Amino acid sequence: MNKKTWKVTGLIIFSLALLLGLALNGVSSWIDLEGMSFWGYPEATSYDPSMPTDGELSGLTCPLVVNFSESPTVFVKVRNPKDYEIRPIVQASVSIPGGMDEVVRYVQDLVIPPNQTVTISWQVGSENIISNRAVFVRVFLFQGPNYPPSITRHCGILAVDSGHLSSTMFVVFLTGIIFVGMLAGNLLWIKSLDRLERDTNKIKGALLWLIGMILFATLANIVGWMVLAGVLLVLTVLSLIALMESAALGKLK
Repeated sequence: MNKKTWKVTGLIIFSLALLLGLALNGVSSWIDLEGMSFWGYPEATSYDPSMPTDGELSGLTCPLVVNFSESPTVFVKVRNPKDYEIRPIVQASVSIPGGMDEVVRYVQDLVIPPNQTVTISWQVGSENIISNRAVFVRVFLFQGPNYPPSITRHCGILAVDSGHLSSTMFVVFLTGIIFVGMLAGNLLWIKSLDRLERDTNKIKGALLWLIGMILFATLANIVGWMVLAGVLLVLTVLSLIALMESAALGKLK
């Protein structure tokens, strides 16, 4: 291959992998945004974040995707920061097509010793997938049986038909394609440059920046840091637009 072929091939591979990364992170962020409107009644009207609560919801962990044939687990941690025993109530509201408000509720009464944390889990499956697109979960914490919910966390899980691949293997496989493709495209681009150009070319740095942004956005989505993932996704898109504009104006050489 001549240098022009290396350059074009590298840019095509990098662009396809970048678009795949943007699609994965964009859909994941959108599903989480949709989950913000998943509440159920009467929780939507009775929720009162100003109500004093002894316990804390310190984390809600959901898988990034769910296969139609799987039943993955959702975890939430409830912490007691007090020096005395508390008895909060945790409710998990999970989407279910055709149900009342399309919500099924799982309620657990807890007894948490002082300065301890308990982990609660629920399984979700194909019966919880709404419109063949997603599973939505919202967890509420109640001070007690006569109190409204005062703390809540939510997540959205993308539904995919990955065949015989588990949802975990699907995410690993897709993430691998994205980053191998972006790295391979970047290396091919660098290979097309002269030795002097490799030290001065600005596009090389811009491509590495995009790789880093997609990497951190994907990791943020996987661990459930949806706000950070959304911010990184927006920054990636803005960076891509700026890169394309600079290239069109001939500023990247």
